[in-house]
Amino acid sequence: MTDRETRRLKKAAWLNLFQVLIYFVIAFLMLRVQMPLALFVLILFSNVASDSIDGYISNMFAPFSKTWIDHSERRAISSLDIVLFSLSLVLGQFLGAAWLTLFPGQFFSLSLLNALTFALGLFFIRKIKFDDTVKTLRTVKEHFSIKDFFKKMKLAYTHMQERHLLKIVWLLAESKMIYASYLLLLNVAMASNNELRFGSYAQTLAIWQFISFIGLILGSFLRISWLEKIKYDQIIILINITSFLAMISCFFELSLVNVLVLKLIGTLLSGYMAPRYYTDLIQQIDEEHLTRVESLNNFILLLAAPFGTLQATICLQLFGLRLTWLLELGILVSFMIGREIVIYRSKDK
Repeated sequence: MTDRETRRLKKAAWLNLFQVLIYFVIAFLMLRVQMPLALFVLILFSNVASDSIDGYISNMFAPFSKTWIDHSERRAISSLDIVLFSLSLVLGQFLGAAWLTLFPGQFFSLSLLNALTFALGLFFIRKIKFDDTVKTLRTVKEHFSIKDFFKKMKLAYTHMQERHLLKIVWLLAESKMIYASYLLLLNVAMASNNELRFGSYAQTLAIWQFISFIGLILGSFLRISWLEKIKYDQIIILINITSFLAMISCFFELSLVNVLVLKLIGTLLSGYMAPRYYTDLIQQIDEEHLTRVESLNNFILLLAAPFGTLQATICLQLFGLRLTWLLELGILVSFMIGREIVIYRSKDK
């Protein structure tokens, strides 16, 4: 749908206003209703809707990076974008935790705070002025339909296949799914095992976020010569190995220090790979295809994390924590072996 947009700044402003209204409505309902299950589900879907709007806005402006940013500066800009986004998540979680510490039970005020941040975004969008037209393969007058949507996704799929990017997207989705499963199990383990905590559970999460942020900064801005020479699938293998070792450490209930060191290495590799990948993506995809290719890429990666979390939740309910660790290790090893078989066969053809 984003590739049809012409007045993109105006559409972004309207969508930001809609996000403000979402959280004002949630704040009002929190004052009127004492957090029943229905309200919890509404908040969950509202957050998903808000995140989807953020993704839509991001995709609307993706083609401009093709023309605004010089080729030599694109990777550095991508690194800065990833670090700033990660910093906003860390600061947001810290601010939310601090707010609830100072005002326990005041969830409605936290929703108002969310509304205020989106209102601030709306203010800055209204201040931006530039020519927001891009090349498109579709006419504005054509109406959206489900058939048209799947047709465009097929075109994006084919275009990525032609540029040899599709395999990397599936490998990234697999890695993200595994990490989501691991993160859920680790949180359950931290809540129940003192060996996997530094102080309280909340303090441990704060340390975890800090380690993640440091790893992303180092990975995004450092240029490590031997990493520059290896391919994406090899970097993903290294990331999965850190997850594998971290799962073993959790299974044997070793010190949290081991897990944090592996987390630092894993996020450093992820922080290094992300700007390199998105830079290559923008360089290889034509402007008129860029929006739908990024949409398909983000859609695949968006589904990976919930699927991994759901799978780990079901295993936890059926088998308990220790057996689920073993199952996740088995799944990870199976994926790694299967990937190597696919890569080996593709080389023979």
